Amino acid sequence: CGTPEYLAPEVLHKQPYDRAVDWWCLGAVMYEMLYGFPPFYSRNTAEMYDSILNKPPQLKPNITNSAGHLLEWLLQKDRTKRLGAKD
Repeated sequence: CGTPEYLAPEVLHKQPYDRAVDWWCLGAVMYEMLYGFPPFYSRNTAEMYDSILNKPPQLKPNITNSAGHLLEWLLQKDRTKRLGAKD
């Protein structure tokens, strides 16, 4: 997931990263499948990066609670707490 809309926070911070970025990307793709657009999308790239780094994903009520919880865990900004990040 190298396109700007799917970059994980640790990639934007230019920190070392691991497979946790793949789980972030899965969350971003799932979000787009459910809502029709990426989770932090903005036409302004700087604004989009700021949202990725500092704002929670906006979950709308038209998805199930389970889907919402899954997105929250996959789009966790702290990679050590992200779903799938631990062995």
